Amino acid sequence: MKYCTPDERWEIFGASCFEMYLEKYVIISKFHLMVPKDILEGYKTAEYMMCFAYYHYPIYDEALSKVLKLIELAVKLRCKDFGISTKGDVKLNKLINELSKRIPSVKVNMRLHAARRIRNYLMHPSQNNYAGGILRASMVALANLINEIFLPPNFFIDTKKEVERIKDLLIPFDNGTYVLERDNKRFLIYKVKCFEAIPHNNVWNYFLVCYPVLKDVYQEIVEHKISGVIKLVVKDINIENNIITAINKDDEQFIRISINNNPTNVTSLENYSHQLSKYSADTLMLYETIIQDLIDREISEFNYNNYKSIDYTNLL
Repeated sequence: MKYCTPDERWEIFGASCFEMYLEKYVIISKFHLMVPKDILEGYKTAEYMMCFAYYHYPIYDEALSKVLKLIELAVKLRCKDFGISTKGDVKLNKLINELSKRIPSVKVNMRLHAARRIRNYLMHPSQNNYAGGILRASMVALANLINEIFLPPNFFIDTKKEVERIKDLLIPFDNGTYVLERDNKRFLIYKVKCFEAIPHNNVWNYFLVCYPVLKDVYQEIVEHKISGVIKLVVKDINIENNIITAINKDDEQFIRISINNNPTNVTSLENYSHQLSKYSADTLMLYETIIQDLIDREISEFNYNNYKSIDYTNLL
């Protein structure tokens, strides 16, 4: 039956069977308790559309359109929560601007307007285009945006303060030779940064990034065989005496990062810096942009996996 034949185009995106496709491309509902029932029911339809796109590739774009409509509904519902009038022919742009005054997050404001622009583009097509598998990151980002719309304003204030607190403690780990120890392995790194923090059961979960000292810069920058950075999702972090300790959230394993000025490590960092100096500013900027894009995608995944379990009652 032609309607139940897998669309072979998904194999290009690494989904060679239905189970692999479900795991990678169906962005299931992971919403916290403050997301309204109307949104949950609407998103369930989008999930089914993502699921059945396995049999017809362009349906994935229709799922995106469905989620974008839910964003508009979410904005209107949240405006009502804040007493913002949605009666009459009120433009979505105006509602977003009003809502942004109540949500203390520049990033959320930017994402709402980006979603609005995409929605407008899709509502007025000039030809029948579809993007399919490359929309996965957008689906995750939009699911996150729905969660963010309904978070209490205090959430954004508290998380920003916590991230800034950790950043201050990480200043000694901004540029030098450090050793990351995890899974009985040791990695030479030159920087540690904190990008996100989300509370759960009175415990903070953090998204950290460690920047490794690479041996083969040519492979990274010229051949584009990007190994990327080392991401850490941790809890129970402690930073003192130039040592970072934490618990890896996924497997409860102990993690330790310490300053290590062993001459061999210092020489490795110097060689790494020397290799980088051989490339033009434009080349390095492109490489850094690729790395930051990878980090942003991982941050989006971190939020997607943690928003549902937010201890929101302490933030009301």
